[in-house]
This record gives sequence, C-alpha cells and structure tokens, in this order.
Amino acid sequence: MIERSVGTEFGSEVEKTYLSLERGGDVPGYDVTSFRHKILRATEHVLPDELSPLSSDQLLGIVSNLIDAKDPYTGSHSCRVAVLAVAVADQLGLDEHMKVTLWAGGYLHDLGKLGVPLRVLTKKSKLTEEEFAYIRAHPSDGAEILESIPTLQHLTTGARYRHERWDGSGYPEGLSGGHIPMVAQTMAVCDAYDAMTSRRAYRDARAHAPAMAEIARCSGVHFGPTVAEAFLSVPEEAFEGARAVELERKATYKRERPQRQAV
Repeated sequence: MIERSVGTEFGSEVEKTYLSLERGGDVPGYDVTSFRHKILRATEHVLPDELSPLSSDQLLGIVSNLIDAKDPYTGSHSCRVAVLAVAVADQLGLDEHMKVTLWAGGYLHDLGKLGVPLRVLTKKSKLTEEEFAYIRAHPSDGAEILESIPTLQHLTTGARYRHERWDGSGYPEGLSGGHIPMVAQTMAVCDAYDAMTSRRAYRDARAHAPAMAEIARCSGVHFGPTVAEAFLSVPEEAFEGARAVELERKATYKRERPQRQAV
C-alpha cells in the first residue's frame, strides 16, 4: 500500500526512508493501546496548557477545519451542515438542547474521516469493496472517538447513525423508520444536501433547486418524511448563511495567508 501511494499520499524520499527502516526491523509492530498513548503524549506538545481562552465554537471550528482539510473538495462542509441542522431544528420546533447538540454535532459528524485514506476520499472512479469498507466504517469510528470523550458523548448518536436510511438500507446498523434517532435524521438530510451542492472528486456540484428536488424525491425512502418536509421549508436566508461560510473561509485564508507564511 505504501509503495502504491508514492506520489499521491507520500513523497518518494519519505517512502524510501520508511521502507528502509521497516525492512531493517526498526519500525515497531502496530499496537492499538500503544498507538493511542503515543498520540496522547504527542498532543501535550501541540496543544496549549490551557484551552480556556478558546470558546467552544472556536474549538469546534479548529477541529472541523482539521476534518474538512482531509478532503480538499469539502472545505467548510462541517460548518455548513451545522448551520443547516439548526435551521431544520427551528422548523421542527426542537428545544435548545437539541439545537446545541445539532450545532456541535454538525461540526464533528465527519470525525471518523480522519481515518479514511486520502486516496479513497479523492478517488474519481468507483470504489472497490475494500475502499468502500473505509467509508462504511467512518461513522462508527467517529462515534467511538466521541464516546471516549466524556464532554462529547452526547454527540455520538448523530455521528454514528446519520448514514442510516428510512427504508433500512443504510449503515452501520441498518436501522429504519422511527428507530433512527431524530438528531441523526436531521444531520442526514443536511449532510446529503451539502454533499450534493459541493464539488467532489468524482462529480461537479449540483445547483440548489435540483438538490432540493432530490431531497423531496427521497423523502420516505432515504430520509424521514417529517425531517425532509422541514428541510424543504427552511427559508432561503439559512441557505445563504451556509453559503456565506465558504466565502468567509476563503476571505479569512487570503487575509491570513501572508502572515502564516512569514511565521
């Protein structure tokens, strides 16, 4: 896999060095517990001693930017899903606790994608069974990460079940109908809309109207009817707000880029 990925995921010099070390027996075998401990120790050198100056929204923004950066075709996807999920919650009359859950869950719903190889995320042709296995695993992988963090455990449901389908043909557990939690139903329709209206490696973006028509067509099949109806009732201002996220991200990047290069 490493040899095949030279020039796409890895530079040739890095690949040669790694394989030389591995063949010489200098690369330790993979152990999940040991790996996690090493990651935690490494974060001590990366994260500041105190995170108190950061608001929760800032911290969510940092993490979601790391997630979205994994796939160059989905910049600001997580934030747009969060904006739309709250807009749907307004249409459904959900309480503030649910809105906060959807907001934070929108930012972190793709956390499991950090474990999906870049070659899979950016592949233009049809995925193999092995490659699609990474895609099917990422909701559960993300949920397990969230579940391991006490303050984020309430976001597990949305991350784990947003790829379930109303007709029971989704994953990871094949839930159907009302067995799919409302938070996951809401995130599913917002995630699907933003995926359709974003450019991907294998296709161009759809316009707003065709994407909305697809949501309507899939109501009661892919999406819960009540949630789909609420999504179709979201006012245009909410979609404009979600689109503005991408424009602001690009503007911020342009403003800060020279400063970052200087550093």
